[in-house]
Amino acid sequence: MAEGEPSCTEEGTEFSEFRCPGWSESQLRKYTFQTRPIPRLSHTDPRAEMLIDNEEPVVLTDTNLVYPALKWDTDFLQESIGDGDFSVYIAQTHKFLYYDEKKMANVENFTPKSRRVEMKFSEFVDKMHETEETGGEERLYLQQTLNDTVGRKIVVDFLGFNWKWINKQQAKRNWGPLTSNLLLIGMEGNVTPAHYDEQQNFFAQIKGYKRCILFPPDQFECLYPFPVHHPCDRQSQVDFENPDYEKFPNFKHVVGYETVVGPGDVLYIPMYWWHHIESLLNGGITITVNFWYKCCNEQAFMYPFKDLICCCWYHLLDLPWEDVLVPHVFCFLPMCHLVSLQRVSKQFQALIPVYLANCCSFDLSQAGPCIPKQMGLESINLIACRQLKDEAVCYLAKKCLKLKSLSVAVNTNISDVSVEVGAKNCPQMEHLDLTGCLREIMSPSGYQVKYSN
Repeated sequence: MAEGEPSCTEEGTEFSEFRCPGWSESQLRKYTFQTRPIPRLSHTDPRAEMLIDNEEPVVLTDTNLVYPALKWDTDFLQESIGDGDFSVYIAQTHKFLYYDEKKMANVENFTPKSRRVEMKFSEFVDKMHETEETGGEERLYLQQTLNDTVGRKIVVDFLGFNWKWINKQQAKRNWGPLTSNLLLIGMEGNVTPAHYDEQQNFFAQIKGYKRCILFPPDQFECLYPFPVHHPCDRQSQVDFENPDYEKFPNFKHVVGYETVVGPGDVLYIPMYWWHHIESLLNGGITITVNFWYKCCNEQAFMYPFKDLICCCWYHLLDLPWEDVLVPHVFCFLPMCHLVSLQRVSKQFQALIPVYLANCCSFDLSQAGPCIPKQMGLESINLIACRQLKDEAVCYLAKKCLKLKSLSVAVNTNISDVSVEVGAKNCPQMEHLDLTGCLREIMSPSGYQVKYSN
């Protein structure tokens, strides 16, 4: 910890009820929704590992991940960071709503709320100080990937990060490669509105204090993201400071998880968790470094489709079924979502069996991780899936422990193995339709099993 910087660590403190001496409640913006504290734990606490394993947020207070950088301030960086160009966003308000420049052509008359400018670090500092002195409305926010243009002192500090610890986190969870270290330098009061990222993130605070409000992925319907084709894709449309409940009624039900991070703290932001970040009011300049990691498992493809399934399903039905939906959309959805999709409308209820009937394969390595250990489905219809085999049915039987009815009729590859596994794992099973597979018998558990030759 840099000398003179207050520590936010309190040994044995589980939740962020302990307030750091470096900030006060008066520096926090007021919102209408409720929040719960994000746990603050030592990185050696087994509960911290459990939270990361479960992809739940946690503040780690003593990783020393960016210890060499805790001396960084604008004077040190101006002297040491080098003469490269830096991406600086300039806005006329305190809100910096992200936008994808490649998608700007998709929306007529789209005007971004901020603009990106390339400038030297010294120019950024001068312009920031000028804005502070004149009291202007304009705000600046530097967002630059640390690369090989930085000076020697920054490189030395970077190499001194606790790579042993963070590499262990990456390897233990089979994450993909480190994609970038993003340096963030913002003015006091800057706000990054709620959005989600498609990578795992260790958010390391270096200077100043930031308030972080997170929302789990299952609050998707409460946060109203922009359409996927919009430049602000992955961003919430709701103005937290002045929410329009008529336009966004579900926002009334949103509940956040909140913390304030200070120098030396590392916040784990799981992939697809929404996060709203703000530099504290009257708190001075803030400096942060992100550690972003790709996710290699199949779950990386789940959440973006929620936008299509839950919010834009009627647009999907406008697409040509044979040419687009079946080969280019449904083939990427996990089985649990295909089953759920049947409940969206009668049109989907008719379409999904058509897709399944033409399946050439059922890849358990892709579908498996997407099905919860104890899925709540009570009825599954897999009639006429030509290549359906016992291993797929057995897998579903082991996952769907509350299953009462399973229809796998007109599947010639199904044998009595499926019956045995179903009887063993699904004690509530009442009906198993194997018409077109074998013959009618009574199962050992007493539920009706229908076969025919």
